[in-house]
Amino acid sequence: MAYSYARKEGIIRLIHTDHNNVPIQILGEWRTYLFPGTVNSSTGAISDHDDPTTLPKLIKKAGLINALKEDDKLVLEFYSDDDAGSNGVLMGSKSYVRLPVTIQNTRTGFVYESIFNASDIGFTADDKVAIKDTPVKLAELTIPSQARIKLGIAPKDIRVDGAFSFIIVERTGTAS
Repeated sequence: MAYSYARKEGIIRLIHTDHNNVPIQILGEWRTYLFPGTVNSSTGAISDHDDPTTLPKLIKKAGLINALKEDDKLVLEFYSDDDAGSNGVLMGSKSYVRLPVTIQNTRTGFVYESIFNASDIGFTADDKVAIKDTPVKLAELTIPSQARIKLGIAPKDIRVDGAFSFIIVERTGTAS
């Protein structure tokens, strides 16, 4: 039997923790069906997922109050709607993340916007197993020194700016 790939449905949760992994705040929680995209069952490739006009928007609130600061962590958790399939693992290398953030260098005061992808937040491993209604830590980003990060960006074009998405891919079966 060869590997098979499918989109894994559930809840994505972003959590702000301190350097000791003590939760400070849940930054957001979204059902994965909100994010469009199709997974090819034989290759795991994702299609129809990157049109920012069809994605939900993450708009930054004024200022950088409640921003994640140096040594804080941004944790990405996933709560699956069902258990893993046969030999099923979540595939960080095939999953899709688009997370708009505003970053400030605290030494210079320089502020800029960026779009984080799966590798930016550390979601690259292909070894997580989904268990129904049990949190699985998919990724953890430690905020670097002299930085503050806040979710969202200030929109210049509301149709596309701030678009974010999470598509989790599960691989089942065995290598042929």
